[in-house]
Amino acid sequence: MVRRGCEPNELTYSTLINGLVKDGKMDDALEVLDEMVHKGFDRQTRMHNKMLDNLFKLGRTDVAVSTFHKLRERGYNTTVVTYNTVINGLSKVGRTDEAIEFMEEMVKEGCVPNTITYSVLIDGLFRAGQLEMALATVKRMLEHGGNLSVVTYSTIMNWLCKKGRLDEALDLLDEMMVRGCNPNNHTYSTLIDGLFTAGRMEEAISTFSSMAKTGCKPNIVTYNVVTKGLCKGGFMEKAVALVEEMRNEKCNPDLVTYTQLIDGYFTIGRPDLALSTFSSLKQRGLRPSLITYTTLIGGLCREGRLEEA
Repeated sequence: MVRRGCEPNELTYSTLINGLVKDGKMDDALEVLDEMVHKGFDRQTRMHNKMLDNLFKLGRTDVAVSTFHKLRERGYNTTVVTYNTVINGLSKVGRTDEAIEFMEEMVKEGCVPNTITYSVLIDGLFRAGQLEMALATVKRMLEHGGNLSVVTYSTIMNWLCKKGRLDEALDLLDEMMVRGCNPNNHTYSTLIDGLFTAGRMEEAISTFSSMAKTGCKPNIVTYNVVTKGLCKGGFMEKAVALVEEMRNEKCNPDLVTYTQLIDGYFTIGRPDLALSTFSSLKQRGLRPSLITYTTLIGGLCREGRLEEA
């Protein structure tokens, strides 16, 4: 195209580089990037960040790390976005020690980690089972004047709940509100589910009731988390009352809600109510799923009603 007098534009270069990356021809991709910069395109930082991101998405982690170092050697500018791309890619595949090394390197280079840097690293540490290191990273972030996002707080709570450290999760809820970070439905759903799982029903209900004070209106996911906890505990009157509250709040119960009620009725030995709830699905405009049928059949089998099952 050049011989015919048609000069490539940024899109042309971008398409060519992406194709070379997918084919594993990294040296050729870097040569094209060099040519692009030589011709005066000023968005090379965005381009090489995308190159690294594509490599990680393709599962070529070692090549991505090697390419990062080659970019540095060629004098390319490595911004916080560049470092975040590498730290995120390494964290997702469990290579958290290397991710931490990259964060330490970026600090030495005068590139200040931001909320995204810490968030992806913290999530990676939790996934790798390095709970204490994750919490230490949170502490370090706060000491350096960083602020956790509601997503990061929710992530930490999720892992604390999974490890049975509910008191720390509850303390974290208080801390985030003190710091002016309002919890959302995901935050509450995570914490309430953890409390129910740990058998701390009263605290779960209390936490659910406190949502209104923070201006967070429960959505269908949060309502279903509470409904599930009540049904599994056999507190069917409270579960039914909650479903009625949902309707009053213009939050229509869905198939998940009714499947949980069916399971709950079997739990307390009321197959008749389980069957009537199942029968009502059609008139409510709901179609039973595989999970609904499995719940129904399992309940009938436990009741010894094999022919109906």
